[in-house]
Amino acid sequence: MAWELVLPPDASKDLAHKTEVIQSLFKKDEVFDNLRFSKLHHALLTMTEESFSRELKLSFALLNQQDALGRTPLAWAAAQGMPGKARQLLGAGAASDIVDKHGKTALHWACAAKAKEVVQILLDHDAPIEAKDIIGRTPIWEAAHAPDSHEILALLVERGAEIDSRDDIYARTPLHLATYQGKASNVTALLKLGADIEAKMTSGRTPLLNAISYNQLSTLEILIENGARTDAVEKTTGEGILHLAARFGPPKVMKRLQAANLEGVKLHARDVQGRTAVESFRLERPSSYYAEIDPTENVDQAFEDLCLRVEELEMEAKEFCGLCV
Repeated sequence: MAWELVLPPDASKDLAHKTEVIQSLFKKDEVFDNLRFSKLHHALLTMTEESFSRELKLSFALLNQQDALGRTPLAWAAAQGMPGKARQLLGAGAASDIVDKHGKTALHWACAAKAKEVVQILLDHDAPIEAKDIIGRTPIWEAAHAPDSHEILALLVERGAEIDSRDDIYARTPLHLATYQGKASNVTALLKLGADIEAKMTSGRTPLLNAISYNQLSTLEILIENGARTDAVEKTTGEGILHLAARFGPPKVMKRLQAANLEGVKLHARDVQGRTAVESFRLERPSSYYAEIDPTENVDQAFEDLCLRVEELEMEAKEFCGLCV
């Protein structure tokens, strides 16, 4: 539906462009009808701050009215990055803890929109910083999802947000999310703010394993540079970095892993299906797909080099242990 597109979860467009989009979408009365906008919703999105201030006094009874999506005027002000109008609404007594049909509060939407000033205003008015949406995600999740949100992430953590907040589905953290979505600057920010680099999902998957599974070289680099363990194994599948690289990793990921600290990685470790990484590479890798991604790279050679490096390190470890006896 067109009105669902007005507020995408990662809305962060220039205000002028957003205004243009809103105006183009709201030319038809049927859109207003479908959204069940109140007079105050309409005024928020179409009036200047001065005019809206007057309308707010006239429509005070509609202050916390929700539209068809469950969003109040404050939620829209947050999502559209309107600090002046958000301040007016809060000053009039608007509730910041009302949730929409997805369980999101105004603070969720402000973080998703990268509206730092609105985030600050909401926090100054005691907006619930740990409110969870319908899948258990708090506002810091929205900040981790929005590109280059390091300032908002820092602000949330400074105000007491739980940096390793878990969702209710897979027990992922914001770091898991930023990692597999390739949000490199957010990964860096989260780690500097104290995020657990070895946090495990219900399956046992760490952020590093996530980066390999989703071919996110930029976030993989950051995790490795910050000391992420390469010997982690996902308990539900029995897969470690070699298995995941065998199935999903492009040559560039394999080459980066080859240069990492691979202490503890086992070449002949088997997953829950009894397969080694080499067997997974031969049986499961969709070679034609990866050839299309990067036809200039030799994936067979890259994987062989990675395996040889692991084998070499294992032999060195055995020799060292022999000397210690």
